[in-house]
Amino acid sequence: MALTRYELRLLGGLGLATPALALLLFGGMALLMGFLGANGAQVARVLVAALELGLPLAAGVVAATVAADDPAVDLQLALKTRYRGTLARRLVVLALWTALIAFLWTSALHTTGLWELWVPEPFFAGQLVWLSPLLWFVAAGALLSLTLGRTTGGAILGGLWAFENLFRGSFLTEEWLRPEFLFATTYAAGADFWLTNRLALISTALLMGVVVWALSSRTESFARGGEA
Repeated sequence: MALTRYELRLLGGLGLATPALALLLFGGMALLMGFLGANGAQVARVLVAALELGLPLAAGVVAATVAADDPAVDLQLALKTRYRGTLARRLVVLALWTALIAFLWTSALHTTGLWELWVPEPFFAGQLVWLSPLLWFVAAGALLSLTLGRTTGGAILGGLWAFENLFRGSFLTEEWLRPEFLFATTYAAGADFWLTNRLALISTALLMGVVVWALSSRTESFARGGEA
């Protein structure tokens, strides 16, 4: 618990608030649409899209920041606990915190009946709406940060987000691109490839996690003045 509290403090107020702020931004858009006369399904789509478009990107950017930024790195390297273990714990805390926010959001949508207006899958299976892209963005953010630095990594992560949104038509029509389409629920809710897509994103996230584990060990070796 002490280590968890430390990681939460390291994330800081802004880091902890960023995922929630992303959801509130989409919530404001949905509220405005409602005032302008949008129907329930259109409002529900935006509120669900918050979980797929906004929340994972926010968590990924935070992951890119914390993966290569430790104010006590010199002390960390002097301890028995290896840095990659610390990084793994840090990313897990971030993912769990974001997952808690996401589940509260989905529960609120389910209670009001808005969830079912856009997501055809059963409620608990439907949590893959946010879980799959969340794991993907956190892993990708950490990987890009460790390889290119947090600023460049965060910028590329945002670029990937924009790229898939701009070329969503290709991702939906080209079968070989579908497994890595991050926003299948927003643009193709109920599609026959939805579950395969969600599982493929999780598999890719796990693969990137293995690479992050290896790279964090390499980063630690260089920081200690050794060789990878």
